Parts: sequence; C-alpha cells; structure tokens
Amino acid sequence: MPKILVVEDQLALREGYVLILKKAGYDVFEASDGMSAVIEAERIHPDVILLDLLMPYMDGLTFLRKYDVRNKHTDVSVVIFSNSSAPNKVQEAMEMGAKRYLLKAVVSPKKLLKIVEEELAARAADSAPNPAS
Repeated sequence: MPKILVVEDQLALREGYVLILKKAGYDVFEASDGMSAVIEAERIHPDVILLDLLMPYMDGLTFLRKYDVRNKHTDVSVVIFSNSSAPNKVQEAMEMGAKRYLLKAVVSPKKLLKIVEEELAARAADSAPNPAS
C-alpha cells in the first residue's frame, strides 16, 4: 500500500488531508513541522510527501535540504502544498527535487487525490523495467 506523508503545521488542515487520503485507501502518516518530518520520512520511507513550506522549527525548504530528495531519496515524490506563492521559494523547492507546487487554498479534495494518484503512477512508471534494455 502506498505511503503518504502529510507535513502541515495547521492541525485542522493536516487532519483533513489525512482523512481524505485514508478514505482513498492510502497508508497515511503525518508531521507538524520539518524536523519531525525528517524523522518520520526516514522511518517510513514514503512514496509521496505533501509538504507545506511555512512551518515552525524547520520550514519546508530546510526539510528538502536535510532529507535530500534530489540526491539521496530520488524515489520519493514531493509535492509542495502550501499557501506560500513566493516565486523564489517555489523555484528553490523545485531545484531541490520537489515535483509539483500546489496552492492549497484553491485545491479541492478531489484534485488533491488526483495529484497523489498521478505522482504514484509516475513513480511506478519510473521504476518499471525498460523493455528496450
């Protein structure tokens, strides 16, 4: 069963995302800040991480640096799911290995599930054996 890590500091939002994803049949884990997200990600090895950028203790960009999605955890799909629309932060997150950026204020639960499914499908396609080899 695919594992999703939801990293969100606002409890009500985090609980909502977790509920939506669990109802869809995913194995869902949560963290309230980047520091606990690094620990949880190392422990569970998620398939997809929904990552807020603006959090206490350790923000999303620092999480990306510490967890090293670009070099060490290349098989993890990180979706920036934040209300921060600062172009420089979004660009930096993408350069550090994030796959997508979603403005959480305008993403419906249905769209959230579609994005997670697309990321899981992309991961599966990337890990499938190449018949031309």
